[in-house]
Amino acid sequence: MIHLATADVSAPHGPHEQHKAGRAAAAGALRRAGGTSVEVGRRFDGAPVFPAGFVGSIAHTRRLAVAAVCPAEEARGIGVDLETDTVGEHLHRILLREEEREHLWTPADGPTLRALFVAKEAAFKAFSACGERVVRTFWRVRLERPAPGTGDLLARAGDERAWVRVRADGDGAWAVAVLLRPEQAHA
Repeated sequence: MIHLATADVSAPHGPHEQHKAGRAAAAGALRRAGGTSVEVGRRFDGAPVFPAGFVGSIAHTRRLAVAAVCPAEEARGIGVDLETDTVGEHLHRILLREEEREHLWTPADGPTLRALFVAKEAAFKAFSACGERVVRTFWRVRLERPAPGTGDLLARAGDERAWVRVRADGDGAWAVAVLLRPEQAHA
């Protein structure tokens, strides 16, 4: 089960306050997941390091931080992202592959572009649990819709797959990605 928690970013809403709110959200999600240790470390590249037995992810905007945590036996990696800023339409060629533009996005549809961006970012974070051998660049993540009419996406990087749940409205978009275990990926 994925456990989510949020924390408001205090004024003046800068990087220090965003980091602090992210760690507060992570502590809340860890408590909800039954964790006894709620300290979240920091890897050399800035990625969070969750306590043993848990996988997790943190994201923030200038005003809100969110964390997603899951027991490690339930998933190999998890990613979360949220975005309230508009994603410039001119970025579609950078953010999306040709097949993603063809099947998932209609030109001039800014809200969908923002949703696809957060989906790809959440998947990238989930894939980061695999390290160098899978994906170290955002651009290698490929998105597809496994079933028409659903808000869920499947993300691929190499042979790895992650399910991504995306939600969007006029105020922003958020996504949670779960890196499947090999036995789940082929079910």
